Amino acid sequence: MKIFLSIVLITSFSINLFSKPLLIKDNAFIITNQKIIKQYTKYNKQLLKDYDIDFRIITTNTEVDINNFSNHAFNDMFKENRSKSGKNLLMVIGIKQQKLRLEVSNALEPIYTDVFVSYLERKGVIPYFKANKIEDAIYAFTELIRDRAVEAKNNKEFIEPMETLSIGGGAINNLELDNSENYDKKGEYLSNTYNTPEESLDFYINEVLKKHNKNPDLEIYTDKTKEFWKKWVVTEINQDHEIHNIKKCNDTKVYTNNNYAVIRSIDLEKNRLCSPYFFKKEKNSWKLDFATMSKVILFNHEMQFHFDLEDRLKDEGKYYAFAFDGWKIGNNGFLFKPNPKYVTPKGYRWGFSAINWYKPGPSREEVKTHRNKYLKAMISYIYQGSYAEIRLGLQQKDYVEDVEVNGILHKDVLFDDFFKYIGEAKTGSLVKVYLYDYKHNFIVREGIAP
Repeated sequence: MKIFLSIVLITSFSINLFSKPLLIKDNAFIITNQKIIKQYTKYNKQLLKDYDIDFRIITTNTEVDINNFSNHAFNDMFKENRSKSGKNLLMVIGIKQQKLRLEVSNALEPIYTDVFVSYLERKGVIPYFKANKIEDAIYAFTELIRDRAVEAKNNKEFIEPMETLSIGGGAINNLELDNSENYDKKGEYLSNTYNTPEESLDFYINEVLKKHNKNPDLEIYTDKTKEFWKKWVVTEINQDHEIHNIKKCNDTKVYTNNNYAVIRSIDLEKNRLCSPYFFKKEKNSWKLDFATMSKVILFNHEMQFHFDLEDRLKDEGKYYAFAFDGWKIGNNGFLFKPNPKYVTPKGYRWGFSAINWYKPGPSREEVKTHRNKYLKAMISYIYQGSYAEIRLGLQQKDYVEDVEVNGILHKDVLFDDFFKYIGEAKTGSLVKVYLYDYKHNFIVREGIAP
């Protein structure tokens, strides 16, 4: 099956439609990934707030000529225009016709030029459609639109780094859908041993990114990362942007703990554009662990990194947490310098306080009489940047039930015993705390003991 990608510029638009504007009108029912929709919505709101650009998306199964359909859809969707200066974009994805068209209002033509559109087609959008990853294409497209807006705001003209093969809004490209895992995974196979994380990162920058090597089986990657890359779309634009971002990071340091390492900026609050890189030692070589990074690290519309609070300590993520000891994690996942008044006091290993609680059932008189039989631990305070916060992920109002330390599971743990057991955890060992959170969900928090 082939896709014909046609991106066309228009010079007029109308204003006002729905009482509440639709950002995505999925008439073809192809957008099911709620995470992608959520990320797109965040980008969209910031695009409007920062650059007054109203960007919408519509999918359709229509058999009507895509040009006519797009013009009518543009006029309809922008009857309620959110842009004060008429800066409107509409991406129309025609599933039955296998065509995609971008409508650009007259106010944006000087920014989203024919050269940029052609570049966007070949290097930024086509790879996702070739991989049949339409939802990812939408998100990537939004990122590229935003990046161009940033350049324009800084008075930078778009200059494509490679010679343009096709110029103009009517440029058409033929694409073949490929549901296999090895679409467009081109690049020389490179087998090397890396004695340090720095060597690995340097090789990645110079031999992979700069040379646009998309081979997922490179020995610079962990085994799980190889499988990750086989299912993930990588474009030349992605690789060029990564090089651009890395060049900004001049204060990095390597943090190592046994077979795990992180290269990150020393000042995580000041340099949020500098994403950390994770490394795992496999087969006596330091390898990049993008599989874990993809689960743990998120980026906002400004490409500032922050943690995924739900997945930060899951799977192998917990083995990299040590590199962020001493940093406070905000409710949004961003890292902050802790207030010196609220850091872990001397004598505290984990850095938390707890109070008593007991399950409903026994009378208060019975509990008072047999305190050691009923009283359990509820986390009442977490010191900023503590091991309890960074490595174990404990939170206030966690009601402790069981604890697993040094490979031994202790059931129905009482207050004093909880402190005793967690204090006996061997450095580098896995600690699991089984508990009810403040929403009464039964969960497990686990991390590596300091």
